[in-house]
Formats: sequence, C-alpha cells, structure tokens
Amino acid sequence: MTAGKLMDAYESCISNLRKTQSERRVNSLKKIDPANFTKEGRRQVSEALLQEMTSLNHLDVELYKYAQTIFANQHKRMLVNKVVTNQLDSGFDDSYRAFSWEAICIAVSVVFVALFAVLFVTAKRRTSKLKL
Repeated sequence: MTAGKLMDAYESCISNLRKTQSERRVNSLKKIDPANFTKEGRRQVSEALLQEMTSLNHLDVELYKYAQTIFANQHKRMLVNKVVTNQLDSGFDDSYRAFSWEAICIAVSVVFVALFAVLFVTAKRRTSKLKL
C-alpha cells in the first residue's frame, strides 16, 4: 500500500469517525434534561448531592494529577532513551565514518604510490632499451 492510498484510507476513516461521534454527541445531549442554573435552582440542590459532586470532582483532580506524573515519567524515560540511543548511534557513526574515510584515503594513497612506482619502473626500462 502506498502512502497516498494510506492517507486516503485514513481521511475516509477519520471523516466517518467524526460524523458518527457528532451524531452520538447530539443524541446524548438530547437525552439530558435542561438544567436550571438560577440562584433559586442552585439553592434547591441538596447538600448530599453537592458533597457527592465535590468528592467526585476531587477524585477527578487526583486522577488527573496521577496521569500527569505517569506521563512526565514516561516522557523523561523516553528522552533518556533517545539521548542514549543518539549517543550510541552518533558515537558509532562518527568513529565508523572517520575510520572509513581515513582507510579510504590511505588505500587510495597506497594505490597511487604503487601505480606511480610501476609506471616509473616500466618507463625506465623502456628508455634504457632505446638505442640512438
């Protein structure tokens, strides 16, 4: 599957998902009774219900803080692993690249010296055989 086909499939899936989620949201909002937020309506809310809402809100805040700590720990771990991986990769790559370029330069130099020596020796033999 090519990247273009994958992106087209993703776009169609995400558009269908958005459509169904908006339908669910609208339908669930239709089922909710309208709330009266006037001062008189707020006074009619029982103390037990207010206590339950406060405790549930407190639990939500605790859960959110716990999720934040988990995320922060995972993020730190990921950054440490990334730094270690980058250091290992860069150290290996740098030493390997330096070695390979040095080796290539030395090998090319040796080949040129050998080629020059061979040409020099054969040229000397050719000139010595000439009779004037």
